[in-house]
Amino acid sequence: MKASKFSEAQKAFILKQGADGMPVADICRRAGISQATYFNWKKKYEGMAPLEIRVLTVVDTFSRFSPVVDPRFSYRAEDVVTTLEKVCGRVGYPRTIRVDQGSEFVSRDLDLWAYARGVTLDFSRPGKPTDNAFIEAFNGRFRSECLNTHWFLTLADAAEKMEAWLRYYNEDRPHGAIGHKPPITLQNSGGAPSPPP
Repeated sequence: MKASKFSEAQKAFILKQGADGMPVADICRRAGISQATYFNWKKKYEGMAPLEIRVLTVVDTFSRFSPVVDPRFSYRAEDVVTTLEKVCGRVGYPRTIRVDQGSEFVSRDLDLWAYARGVTLDFSRPGKPTDNAFIEAFNGRFRSECLNTHWFLTLADAAEKMEAWLRYYNEDRPHGAIGHKPPITLQNSGGAPSPPP
């Protein structure tokens, strides 16, 4: 079988043009592909564009360590609580969690979870992303280095690719704000990497 000359991101871009209403004949002519190829891609990949996946991201503002990026098709408050409980069971409970004004955070479920564990919820002001600059910077890197470079075929595929990027971010990538070291060095004694999955 001949390998495609198009990357997953290029295929996603071509299919998105069709979803946005551009005529298929025009798309195929511009991309230099047949309509049969277009419709084969559409049958295989349709419905799994990165924009359809919601991701909960968590970052420690001291160490820049991110214990989780959790992709789902939608996020409700109980999903946030489930993810945080799993993460906090591994890395401990923080004193404060800074969150935005999203409905998944402004909820009774998260409020009760935080109260029961002695965690303060610090809400950013509406329309002020600079209140939570660390997560905004992290999300920008995550978007440009992971979300925009991959085509996710399934939710499990998305989770696998995001986890690989997260391991690189935490264990290999140096961060200027913490002395050009990877965040794992501030998490584990001696900077030992986490065990392989």
